[in-house]
Amino acid sequence: MPTDAPTDLLPVWTGLTVASLALFGVVVGLPTGAPDATEPASTVDEVASSSYDASATVSFRTRSRVELRPHGLDRCRGDACAHATFEFGPVVPVAADSSLAAVVAGVAPESVFDSPATLRRAVERARQRAPVVTTTSELHARHISWGEVDVTLVGT
Repeated sequence: MPTDAPTDLLPVWTGLTVASLALFGVVVGLPTGAPDATEPASTVDEVASSSYDASATVSFRTRSRVELRPHGLDRCRGDACAHATFEFGPVVPVAADSSLAAVVAGVAPESVFDSPATLRRAVERARQRAPVVTTTSELHARHISWGEVDVTLVGT
C-alpha cells in the first residue's frame, strides 16, 4: 500500500482554502439589515425634553443617509431603512448650508442672529422646507432658549 500523498493534493487544498476565504468575504460583506434609528431619535428626545440649553451628538459606526423631519427621522444604509418618531417635537431640521447650522454646531445664537426675532424667522423658514436629507456619520441636536425662542435644532 503506497504511503505517498497524491501529487494533486496540495493544489486541491489550496483551491479549497481560496474558495473558503472568498465565500467568507462575501458573507461578511452582506448587509446586516436596517440601521438603528431609535438611538439617534432617543438622543434628540433627551435634548428636546431638557428644560435648559443642552446639546448632544450621536456618532454612527458607518455613514448613513439620514432624512430629518420635524417629527422624526429615517436612517438608511443601502436599501435598508429604519424610521423613528420623536417623542418631544417638533424639532427643527437644519440644512448644512443654513445660518442655523452654526448654532447646531455650538455657536451662540446671538453671534449668528441680530435678535431673537431674526432667529425665530430662520426657525420658521427651516420648518417650512422639505425634509433635510444628508449622508453623515454624526447627528447633532441642540436645545436653545433666547428671548421668547425655545427650540431644538437637529443637523449634521
